[in-house]
Amino acid sequence: MAKKYGKQRAKRAKINRGLSSDIDLGLFVKSLEQKSKKAGQRPGQAAKRRPPASQFGEQQEAVNSMVGYYYIRGGQFRSLFNRAKKMNGSTDEMLIQLLESRLDSVVFTMGFGVTKRQCRQMVVHKHITVNGSVVSCPAYHVRPGDVIAVKNSAKEHQRVAMSVELARDRKVKEWVDCDYESLSGTYKFHPSLKHIHIFDPHLLGHVIVYFSK
Repeated sequence: MAKKYGKQRAKRAKINRGLSSDIDLGLFVKSLEQKSKKAGQRPGQAAKRRPPASQFGEQQEAVNSMVGYYYIRGGQFRSLFNRAKKMNGSTDEMLIQLLESRLDSVVFTMGFGVTKRQCRQMVVHKHITVNGSVVSCPAYHVRPGDVIAVKNSAKEHQRVAMSVELARDRKVKEWVDCDYESLSGTYKFHPSLKHIHIFDPHLLGHVIVYFSK
């Protein structure tokens, strides 16, 4: 079972080292090499004596990498995978759609938060509205056409202002349309694998094999 990184309080650099990958890739934060002098070494005193990962170990690391990146629990990830299997279309495409349409993921994609953790907190603390109504569930699935906005009371928060300034300088993702003056945006359509370039091409394959056993 994938570890519950949604509840993980360890330093992100240590988690990254344990997974042998940078789950913060693509965020406006320091790279793994900048965060840790031991970037190429797993945590723990026995790290150097550990044998290379088995095929099962690689599959498990792939699952944990995605769980860590989307900042959700392992059980939540398994539930989304099972749901994706029952949907019309390829499982990997449907899984990405379910993950990227989570409210905290959409808030992150629109640039209203620097990290997935910050976006999750914004939703939980009731700083985000969907079609004019406050939604405090990070796992809420956004539908095409939904309008996401930052509440007026949260617009002056320092972290939100910093996130928006950074977002202004980057290219907006194709599946969202953002207005950084009103701090709102429209979720236009569900993204497909061709829109997501954050993972190794073989990673999703490892995930599917892991959960198909």
